[in-house]
Amino acid sequence: MSNAKAPKSVLVADDQAFVRNLMVRMLNDLGYATQTASNGKEAIMALDFVNGALILDHQMGGMTGLEILHAVRTGETPLERDFPILMLTGHAESDLVMRASALDVSAFLSKPVSKAKLGERMSYAMQRTLVLKPSVEYAAIKVLKTDGEAADADHDPAKRLKEMLESTSAVAVEGPTQQLHYTLVEPGMVVVENFYSAGGTLLLEAGTELTVELIDQIAIKCAANTDIAVISVAQGRPRG
Repeated sequence: MSNAKAPKSVLVADDQAFVRNLMVRMLNDLGYATQTASNGKEAIMALDFVNGALILDHQMGGMTGLEILHAVRTGETPLERDFPILMLTGHAESDLVMRASALDVSAFLSKPVSKAKLGERMSYAMQRTLVLKPSVEYAAIKVLKTDGEAADADHDPAKRLKEMLESTSAVAVEGPTQQLHYTLVEPGMVVVENFYSAGGTLLLEAGTELTVELIDQIAIKCAANTDIAVISVAQGRPRG
C-alpha cells in the first residue's frame, strides 16, 4: 500500500473554458488535483468534494464569486468558514477587491496568472491563518449579485493598510531600483521611494519590505486610482 499523501483538490470556477483549462494545467503541474465549474451553481454543488482551496471568478452565472465567498464565510456551505478562497481579479476591478477583502478572501490572483504567481499565492492562501469575524458580521456585508444589484461593504482598506505599515520596519536594499506596476512587485522587494496616493497620503514608506498580504492591500488602493500604479522597488538584502 502506498503511503503517498493524496494531493489537495482545488476547485476552479470560471465561466470561460480557456481560463479553466489553463488554470487546471498549471495547478496539475504544481501538484494539485483539480475540479472545475463553469458557473456558480456548479461550484456550490462541487463543494463537498474539495479539500484544498477554491479559485473563483466573480462574473459567473447562477452565483458570483463574491456570493460564494460570502456563503462560505457566513457558514452557509459544507466547508469550514476559514476555507482557503482565492479570487481572480482584473486591474480595473477595485470594487471587487474591496468587497472580497471585507469578506476576508485568502488571496487575490491578478489576470493573466503565471504558474509561478499561482504557486506562490496558492501556498500563501493555504498556509495563511485567518482570524475570522463572527458570521453575523459577514452576513451584514452585502455583495453584488448576478442581477447586478449594488450594495456597500463595511470595510476600510485604508485602516487595514495603516495597521500593516505600522508593524513593519525599514529593510536595507541591494541591486538597482525598478519602476514596477503594482501587479508586478514581489514579496521580499523593498520600497525605495515614499509611495503616495493621488491625494498626497503616504501609502508606503521607503524601506518597507513587501509581503504578499501588504501587496494585496496596496492593490486595493492602486486599483481604485490608476494614477498611483507604479512603485519604485529594489531587491531586499537577505536577513542575517
